[in-house]
Amino acid sequence: MTDRRRANSAFLTGVAIAVLLATHSRAEPTLPEAPEVTVCGPLRERLAFWSWSRVAGRADPSRLAGIEGVEPLTHRTRDGRTLRGYRLRSRLEEGAVRRTVLVVGGNAMLADQVLPAFTPLADAGLEVVVFDYRGYGASEGKPRLLAIIGDKLELARRLAEESAASLAFYGISMGGIVLANVLPHLPEAEQPERFVIDGSPARVSPYGCPERFDPVANLPASTERLMFVGGEADTVVPLSDSRPLIEAIEAGGGRVEVRPDFAHPFMDRDPRVHRERLALIRDFLAGD
Repeated sequence: MTDRRRANSAFLTGVAIAVLLATHSRAEPTLPEAPEVTVCGPLRERLAFWSWSRVAGRADPSRLAGIEGVEPLTHRTRDGRTLRGYRLRSRLEEGAVRRTVLVVGGNAMLADQVLPAFTPLADAGLEVVVFDYRGYGASEGKPRLLAIIGDKLELARRLAEESAASLAFYGISMGGIVLANVLPHLPEAEQPERFVIDGSPARVSPYGCPERFDPVANLPASTERLMFVGGEADTVVPLSDSRPLIEAIEAGGGRVEVRPDFAHPFMDRDPRVHRERLALIRDFLAGD
């Protein structure tokens, strides 16, 4: 190779590296901007959300027919996406609300699929709000982890501002990952008064995500407002994957409920066990 060709090759290589570095720096913005970029590997993250959203299926509002107190909601995100979801109003007399619960579902769930299960929460005076992830069901956009965290941060701030009641979180599986990542970006006045993490792993870094997205890395020092729920029958997220999260919550003064008959959330084989699990969550979210 001639000196000129070597120089040209070195120059082009330098340009390519500079472009890659610039692209990488743009690919990991901080919240709350959170555009639709990948942070867990460009192919891995896209493929995962593509498959999960297909499993979730299509939105079907008819699933909510006959359920009293359901109100459709929309939210316009910072990047112009329209998210769609629902509010299940409190069923206490005169519409009194003990807490407004932001529910974030698993990676293959839709709002209209899970909302019917929360009628006992409404009976206990809780207002339940759940939205489809961006790119899922009736919500616009491309599902990406950072963007989804940004969406839930926006929704938490919106509910904290709009609701006269205090805020609570319920994160189901992946929802626990998302909501744990929301916590550090909320001021103290907007922090949830109660937070249930149900069947979530302690870390996502083993799957190619930066360690800063690990739920265990985002917990507050005091976890007295938190409860972890899990089960020895969970084969989707085994308890061994949740153990560091469990230990951190216990060390911070939080509550842990692990039952031998609990499977992954919303996958308990016995309907009685599923009802007991939701009753446990309801009582914690509605409690003093």
